[in-house]
Amino acid sequence: MRGATKDLGRLGLQCCSYTRACKGGGMTRKDVAKIVNKAKGIRLDVGAGNNCQEGFVGMDKRDLPGIEIVHDVECFPWPLPDECCLMIVCSHLYEHIKPWLSIDFMNELWRILRVGSQLALSMPYGVNDNYLQDPTHINPSNFNTFH
Repeated sequence: MRGATKDLGRLGLQCCSYTRACKGGGMTRKDVAKIVNKAKGIRLDVGAGNNCQEGFVGMDKRDLPGIEIVHDVECFPWPLPDECCLMIVCSHLYEHIKPWLSIDFMNELWRILRVGSQLALSMPYGVNDNYLQDPTHINPSNFNTFH
């Protein structure tokens, strides 16, 4: 049931229930079954929206087709077990993260990545025309941000 708090502790998962501070969603049993298969791990598309990559588990705060985990990425911790991801892609989401949550966001990516896994972040170079044209871009970054 989406939006419901479930007791998933025995599976090593946490669910964020709807609260005023953090609007998150629960997971269906099908979602949980896919995620807890730690023997294989998952490939996660964070902030996938309508464009979830093929073969990836989609996570977004909106309940859209192809999204398996409905959760606000600015609500920590995410409802995923430690070291469950073989690969994470995050395309054009980071620039929308509140700047004061940047470190928490990166720490959460670090927590769910397995040793030797891959992280692919894509974002406009801040501060250029592609960054400035969108009023929802609030977190500029460039090469030195992650160097």
